[in-house]
Amino acid sequence: MNKSNPNGLILRALSIGSAVALVLSSIVAIAGPAVAAAPVALSPGDVSTAATVLGELTVAADLTAPYSRSEFELWIDADANGCDTRQEVLVAESVVPVTYGSGCTVTAGEWDSWYDGAVWTNPSDVDIDHFVPLGDAWRSGAANWTADERKDYANDLDFDLTLVAVTDNVNSSKGDRDPAHWLPPKPRFSVNTQSTGFRSSTGGTSPSTRPKMRP
Repeated sequence: MNKSNPNGLILRALSIGSAVALVLSSIVAIAGPAVAAAPVALSPGDVSTAATVLGELTVAADLTAPYSRSEFELWIDADANGCDTRQEVLVAESVVPVTYGSGCTVTAGEWDSWYDGAVWTNPSDVDIDHFVPLGDAWRSGAANWTADERKDYANDLDFDLTLVAVTDNVNSSKGDRDPAHWLPPKPRFSVNTQSTGFRSSTGGTSPSTRPKMRP
């Protein structure tokens, strides 16, 4: 993602807010208008508590511009290393070293889908999900972004919650709904971070400090 793109920071705040909402909604049902992120200034290494992050979000009506998934370009090879965004996430989220076929095509690994607790070794069983769905991002402000900004968000590898490897049919059931309208089938969630809060960064973060949702 372009580190100078403030819209990316907005959606990252929304990603964190959605993560918190998923945790809370395992206890209390969420209802109401869509949550849209307010413009917030995040600096590399910033650490915020869940309450602070939620406090930076505003409840607002959805944008009504017609949505098409084609507005977000998928999957690109941003660093020109031969691996597109999907393959990069498969490599990053596998808990064992992956096996490659031709080029950078991942043919085997082990992925823990925290949406439903399933474990997969065949990448064909795994979708790379936008934690904040593209349709929800569109309604929450991405409709007003440039094509390049939407491409940056759709392929964001810098922030760990943007893209997650999950069971394909569970992801299909989610569609473009937010936590107010869809929750994963696994009933318990926790937030595991290296600090007491969520780490938000405008740049890359190391695997040991990236925030991670786990069942």
